[in-house]
Amino acid sequence: MKSLMTGFFRSCIPLATIFLLISCNIDLKPPDENKKQQQDSLVKSKKTTTDFIDKRSFNTILQNDGSWRTAKPKSMGFNSELLKSAVDIAMADGTYTQAIVIIKNGKLVAERYRGIADNEKTKLSANFASTSWSKIYGERDKRDLATSWSIAKSITGALVAIALNQWPTEFFNDKASDYITQWNEKSDKRSLITIRDLLNMRSGLSPFCESESCEDDSGIVLSKDQLSVCIDREIETKSNSKLPQQNSYWKTWRYSNCDSILLGEIIRKATGYNVKDFADRNLFSKIDVKADWWQDNNKNYLTYCCIDATPRDFAKFGQLILNYGRWDGEQVIPRYYIYKIKNIQESPNVNDGSGYGMQFWTFNAKNNTPIYYAKGYDGQFIMIDFENDLVVVRSSLYATLPPNQLERILDLPGSPIEQLTHRNIQHVNVPISLPGVYMNGVSKDSIDEVINFDEREFILNIIEAIE
Repeated sequence: MKSLMTGFFRSCIPLATIFLLISCNIDLKPPDENKKQQQDSLVKSKKTTTDFIDKRSFNTILQNDGSWRTAKPKSMGFNSELLKSAVDIAMADGTYTQAIVIIKNGKLVAERYRGIADNEKTKLSANFASTSWSKIYGERDKRDLATSWSIAKSITGALVAIALNQWPTEFFNDKASDYITQWNEKSDKRSLITIRDLLNMRSGLSPFCESESCEDDSGIVLSKDQLSVCIDREIETKSNSKLPQQNSYWKTWRYSNCDSILLGEIIRKATGYNVKDFADRNLFSKIDVKADWWQDNNKNYLTYCCIDATPRDFAKFGQLILNYGRWDGEQVIPRYYIYKIKNIQESPNVNDGSGYGMQFWTFNAKNNTPIYYAKGYDGQFIMIDFENDLVVVRSSLYATLPPNQLERILDLPGSPIEQLTHRNIQHVNVPISLPGVYMNGVSKDSIDEVINFDEREFILNIIEAIE
């Protein structure tokens, strides 16, 4: 059972990743009203600041109803046939793709949606007995939700920048222990961890393991209170490491769901708002996004994963990053934070040439064009190409919550994935995306054989369609 669950929740290194948290019960007192007032004042003051005025002139991006303005691919510089071919490949049977959304020069130029295809049903049925795939994963359109998995990490990083922005003083070197008070003893080496360290996943903390050994901290998903187990981690050393031995542990890059959870707690402590309320107020409402965030059993919001929204709305976040944090004349995310994202360096621990920092990934595409992206388990992503003024969203097939389940409470111990069927799916409290959830417990190589989708090849095909 343990391997079944942890295999499903492997981090972004093998398959992309997952998720988590904030709100929390470390402090049972209600949010500090003074902090709320201070934060509201800060947000309002940023509207009049000129420090981050972008040199580019952004017109109103959305229509009055909050929907995207559209344009023909050819008018945005695409070869229509090549673009169609790229989307055809990405939507083919065997990719488990629910949605593709492509934004060029701030306008929607292509989108496509579908439900589960025949060969996908066959492959899944070989590992999981079910005859109701079409009922669960039937036709999809622009109104259907997708799930973020670890795309939420990138959104959380942006929220940290919004919450702590007090330009011209940058917050990156602030001590995390200013907010995570369990670490603030001078004798505690954790008091040296900065917010930059958490954003870059270089905290030096050992991963939370639910057993004697583990490769990552995906086991946090089995905890009822995921925030507490992440706060309680110790500095990793050779003597206490449960990972393969290496020359250095302190502030070495290692993908960590727990580091992202702690960022959510920092937002709560800094602003007096839980992360969902803060995001709704200071990010999502600014760009006309409607989103729901999953929690654990202790009502901690999962800031390392698990936001449900439409693919079109995920594209709005990508466009905001492309706009250097500016939207309809307002600097929503501090501009200097976008520059930090654009200066991500290759992470030596990642063997595929990727870079990681500020809760974003990067790699070089055609002609060394840098691509920055938010990435999640089962191939969720928001790709951002500054050079070509391009945002591309891909979402995998997702079974949204049934009407009678209003709360998004992730509860794996009470809902074993191996028992999922169309008869009990309404009692399963977990984001159910394809194919990874149903391939849980299967080796990574076997999953790679099932997923016929290459995200880098896809973005390359789109860039090559630009004339």
